Amino acid sequence: MRSTLLGLLAILALATTTKAQGQVDLSLIPDCQNNIVVVLDASGSMSDRMRNSEPKMAVAKEALNAVMRTVPATTNVGLLCFGAGRRKGNDWLYPLGPVDANKIQQVVNAVRPGGNTPLGAFMKKGVDRLLQQREEQHGYGSYRLLVVTDGQASDADLVNKYLPDILGRGVTVDVIGVSMPGKHALATRVHSYRSADDPTTLRSALQEVFAEVGSDPSGGGQEEAFELLRGLPDDLAPQVISALVSPDNRPVGQPRTVPASHKGTTTTTVTTTPSKSPVTSNSTSYGTNSKPSRSIPTGTVIFWIVFGAIVLGAISRRSRRRRRR
Repeated sequence: MRSTLLGLLAILALATTTKAQGQVDLSLIPDCQNNIVVVLDASGSMSDRMRNSEPKMAVAKEALNAVMRTVPATTNVGLLCFGAGRRKGNDWLYPLGPVDANKIQQVVNAVRPGGNTPLGAFMKKGVDRLLQQREEQHGYGSYRLLVVTDGQASDADLVNKYLPDILGRGVTVDVIGVSMPGKHALATRVHSYRSADDPTTLRSALQEVFAEVGSDPSGGGQEEAFELLRGLPDDLAPQVISALVSPDNRPVGQPRTVPASHKGTTTTTVTTTPSKSPVTSNSTSYGTNSKPSRSIPTGTVIFWIVFGAIVLGAISRRSRRRRRR
């Protein structure tokens, strides 16, 4: 099943990306096209020491500050923090945007561990901001959530509620488990999981994730599409394919609504109010102001699905015949 979905995804990504690029005014897209939000655990247990080393929070601060100085100009970074370490009244230590390494170092160094681990609520907050940014960038670029934590969520019900929706939106989720006795509950449910049991592995894990973020500054394409399926359960892959065909940028957990003017039409369309940037989608209508539109008729999507299924079926039959020989 996985190989079939991957092949089908490549065909769909090529068809939708090519159509979208031919209709979008590229001058409207911000220069920074890659986006990553880091959710940093500042719960009380982050004051515990790593194996024969410094406290986990001290190591995490050092590693984050070092990585921030290597982030390219084509990458936006946002930093969320839960626990007592967050600034009063503001969960964002650093709002999503171009990197100012000195500013990030200042806010990160001020973090002090304490409190519990409301991971589900903060994953939603981070992804909602990424979806807003995807809307502003017309779907171009990459969108990633990185969770750095040393414990299980204190709001596991929210994690279970939001995670399928997050993954179904086409956002890549990475988790780094910091000096944990066992794997995190998210280890087998997200795109990648890395264990960091000492300062060296924590620094390496952060570097690896950020290296992947900046590997495709042009955004989009089949390679990014394949990446979204790696490590995911088979039952979530169809949702990711759907997200690529018609990206959904509404807040996580919010029911999808169809504008009355679009009911009964054959085009999958999402709209925004005129005061906001066009909705990120490979099928978008731009409302007023005479901005360019791009939409993918349902018939086109169905054609590529059927065509891909026929091609993959033929390849599969030929492969079986060769094995019999």
